[in-house]
Amino acid sequence: MGTIGGVRTNDKFQVLRADGSVIKGLYAGGETANRPFYRRVYTSGTGLGLAYTSGRIAGENAAQEK
Repeated sequence: MGTIGGVRTNDKFQVLRADGSVIKGLYAGGETANRPFYRRVYTSGTGLGLAYTSGRIAGENAAQEK
């Protein structure tokens, strides 16, 4: 079915430290960044949309980072 958990990310899929600050240059998407599913029920197949979308968003933001 999939995994629940992963690292916390912001809307750009940048990985966040425990204090909420961004770890520069580190992005996560798909099953490693289940941001939308924290404390929610996971439904089969929902990971696919997250994987496609988060990967695109993380890639676009990583490409713009200096």
